[in-house]
Amino acid sequence: MSTLDNKIVNKRSKDELDKFIFEKGLRITEVIAKKNQDSLIVFLNKGQALNIRLSSFARLKKASQKQLDGWKLISKGVGIEWSEIDEDLSLKGLIQQFVKENTLRFVAGDASYAMAA
Repeated sequence: MSTLDNKIVNKRSKDELDKFIFEKGLRITEVIAKKNQDSLIVFLNKGQALNIRLSSFARLKKASQKQLDGWKLISKGVGIEWSEIDEDLSLKGLIQQFVKENTLRFVAGDASYAMAA
């Protein structure tokens, strides 16, 4: 087999989230983690914010506020890294978690939860 048979070809994703992230440039711009409120707020470059429970992520749940404040963006805003607690979260995974949490609250009729815009 020649190396010509092993060409890498960029193909457009069929996954809608991948399209938003990799083709339309959706990125994380800022992160606020509030341990005492069990809240991770992820701000996006298109003006939206995702509010997700910290307790959805075991390492974040166990982390101190100081450790939570030690985040940095990775891959030009496609993910978040907390090196001190060895945790990396992708934008795609965060969106999926946001949708899951909000869907469960909606189905359960929990009106006390305010969805982030």
